[in-house]
Amino acid sequence: MISFKHLAVSRESASYKWWMGIALAIGSSTVSFAERMIEIAIPQIMLAMGVSLDKVQWVRTGPAIVRTILGPMVGWLVGIFGTRRLYLATFVLYIICSGFAGSSWSLGVLIFFLTLKNAGGGLRQPLSMSLMYRAFPPQQRGLAMGLYQSSNMVGPLIAPLVGGWLVETFGWRWVFYVNIPINLVALLLIMLVMPRELDDEKRERPASVDFIGLGAMSLGLSTLVWAVNNGTEWGWSSPYILNLFGIAAVSLVVLIFAELKTKHPVFEIRVFQNMSFTLSFLARLLNTAIFQSTNFIFGIFLQRELRFSPLQAGQRLVPMAVTSGMGALSFGMLADKMHIPGVVAFSVLASSITMYFYSGLDVGSTLIHIVMLTALQSFFRSGTQATMTTMALDTLPPEQTTLGAGMDTLARNLGNTAGVPLISTYVTQRELSHLTKLMRMQTLEREAPTAALETLQTAFAQAGRPLDEARARSQGILRNQLIERATIEAYHDSFRLVSLAGLLLVPMVLLIRSIYYPKGNRENLAVRTARKPTEGDD
Repeated sequence: MISFKHLAVSRESASYKWWMGIALAIGSSTVSFAERMIEIAIPQIMLAMGVSLDKVQWVRTGPAIVRTILGPMVGWLVGIFGTRRLYLATFVLYIICSGFAGSSWSLGVLIFFLTLKNAGGGLRQPLSMSLMYRAFPPQQRGLAMGLYQSSNMVGPLIAPLVGGWLVETFGWRWVFYVNIPINLVALLLIMLVMPRELDDEKRERPASVDFIGLGAMSLGLSTLVWAVNNGTEWGWSSPYILNLFGIAAVSLVVLIFAELKTKHPVFEIRVFQNMSFTLSFLARLLNTAIFQSTNFIFGIFLQRELRFSPLQAGQRLVPMAVTSGMGALSFGMLADKMHIPGVVAFSVLASSITMYFYSGLDVGSTLIHIVMLTALQSFFRSGTQATMTTMALDTLPPEQTTLGAGMDTLARNLGNTAGVPLISTYVTQRELSHLTKLMRMQTLEREAPTAALETLQTAFAQAGRPLDEARARSQGILRNQLIERATIEAYHDSFRLVSLAGLLLVPMVLLIRSIYYPKGNRENLAVRTARKPTEGDD
């Protein structure tokens, strides 16, 4: 029988950081890879189980709620179970639930096991971030977060290709079954390289469970996520959505007061007394909401408006995967040489500028043009993600690294949750506005529309169509062209809005620099963030 205790890599080894970095990158990327594959299988799940879109959306909503709740709890859970035990447990839970999810016989069972599975995934990502940050010395922590971010960016970009092949070849259940061998390999690697003494580090075990904080946080975050996810469908001003927002607001107020009075809070609200970290948290949340939301609408824009096939739309993902990895590593290493907020500000500025050029894409744009533009934008966006994580964790003392990683994960989850429905609502509203404007112009400028209508009617008449049918078809074509143009302009407006919103993040990031780097002394930062080898970080 193999003893993993004797095979484990020592923390004193020179290669420790690289073994840990590789193992953690693989462990974390399996989560983002798996979650992206599920989206490809949703149409087949709907067909196989005979369910509608409003019901199958719980395949995403349920796990999203669990991930959002567990993110800020990771520091509290580490204090109870220990870092290594908790991290390994996430793999066991993920593997077991993946098998049951693939064997599900109803939608309810599938949602139940996906939610449990994402409890493991939701904890694994902030733990991976924290452990990788701590494994590298202070002068290489930008590189560490670049490695972490590149693994999380590349996985979701190649997942649609792998997931599509699995669904077409073996069926939708295999997007869950494939997680079992992948996570088993990752688990064995983690057991080999993760030191057992991580569980022996000094940590405070709570004397009692913070039930008030746990309940208030769960209710507040779950109702908030549910309201944001359904605001577009039910209407943001509908009583149901307003009630959900009201419950979320009251719950979060109760959470704040309860956690300030508790010695061992589930949600460590005191971390936000650190103004630099608070600004970093807000910058992360807004950046994720702004830029990640475009991933959702851009795929629709390519296929529905620019008329590219799913295969052509998917071809752009491979170059994006490459440039995402390059961007995260490049900007991460740059952050080790310069003041981090300055690097973040530059990457946000570059992301915003490249996003603006999305508004120039139209019918007739070539695939190579689109691939080059999206690859460049992905390079800068992944750099922003990596350096924002480093910036946030750098503002905290070593013992709060795991807590900071959990809060950073919360910011990303809230940003992802809010960004898509908000940008979708904006596109819908702008489409209606542009359509109204175009119809008004058509009414005022009668000559051109009349001439186009007569040309179409003549063509249909020459094809042997009756006059009434020719007129109806001609009017339908002109109406569809107006709708198509209005929709394209609405997407262009959304890209411009995202670009402008990104520019507004730059002053916030520079404010962090003025607060945390008043004298511009990077050496002092390295001293502050250096970890004592005999102290626990949890």
